[in-house]
Amino acid sequence: MRVIAPRAKRPGLWASFIGFASLLALLASPVDAHAAQIYGKVNKGGALIRVTCKSGDSAETRADGEGSYQVFIAKTGPCTLSLPEQGGAQATVYSYDQPARYDFDVIQGNPQLKGR
Repeated sequence: MRVIAPRAKRPGLWASFIGFASLLALLASPVDAHAAQIYGKVNKGGALIRVTCKSGDSAETRADGEGSYQVFIAKTGPCTLSLPEQGGAQATVYSYDQPARYDFDVIQGNPQLKGR
């Protein structure tokens, strides 16, 4: 007795066309290529970090135990980085096409951020 293995079905012309059209539509879709990372350190581990940009984008995160933080902003431009739980200390930062690092020390008594 001879055993014959079933043939695997090959995708038809219609399935190939649908796959190609889907790929073409995906590549033609507008993509916001301006998303960028703002990251750095503050001297207050666990601090709430809020970034609000003139473009209307905003993001929040908590610094880790050593003060490191990172947020992602969709558009480029000027932003305000603030620490709401530290008396509203804030500083102007910029979101670029590439990651941007900002390190700050919180000055007590006069809530402000001082760049390192």
